[in-house]
Amino acid sequence: MQVGEIVTVLATDPHAEIDFKAYLARVNHDLISFDIIEGVYTFCIRKN
Repeated sequence: MQVGEIVTVLATDPHAEIDFKAYLARVNHDLISFDIIEGVYTFCIRKN
């Protein structure tokens, strides 16, 4: 991925929220949006 590109990740593991937020804090990427709909966790992440 190039800087500024956005990736959308879908997960069904409830622990994914904790995992992704911890990962993003380490790598300094931006969490653009986060949502939970019907047990599906959606993360939109922008690469810095």
